Amino acid sequence: VFILSIAYAFYSNWKLALVILAFFPVITISGLIVVTANQSQSERASKSYAKAGSIAYGSISAIRTVLSLNAIPEILRLYSAATLEAYRFATGPLLRQGLINGVMLGSVMLLCGILTLFGSFLIYMQVKDSG
Repeated sequence: VFILSIAYAFYSNWKLALVILAFFPVITISGLIVVTANQSQSERASKSYAKAGSIAYGSISAIRTVLSLNAIPEILRLYSAATLEAYRFATGPLLRQGLINGVMLGSVMLLCGILTLFGSFLIYMQVKDSG
């Protein structure tokens, strides 16, 4: 589909197709960075939440032992620390992900603006030449 789209763009107007191809690497690279950032963030958050889940599961499955040893405050402290760590891992890279998404979407918007202005210029020149 991509190759046919580029072929049609060159058939339709080769000048606009060159402008699109100039922006293609920026959009592609930023899209790949977005995908890898989202995947790594999900993996880190899942590992952190797994630690909190294991603390909760261990304390619930051994509730009699926890109660007999009066270890509820310790279990709560461990669980709170694990969930706080998971929260930090989940929310830490959000600013970076937002900036990456902004670069990707900004480059698409910039491409649209440039294509609109350049296309208008080409139409203007065509009308000016033909009368």
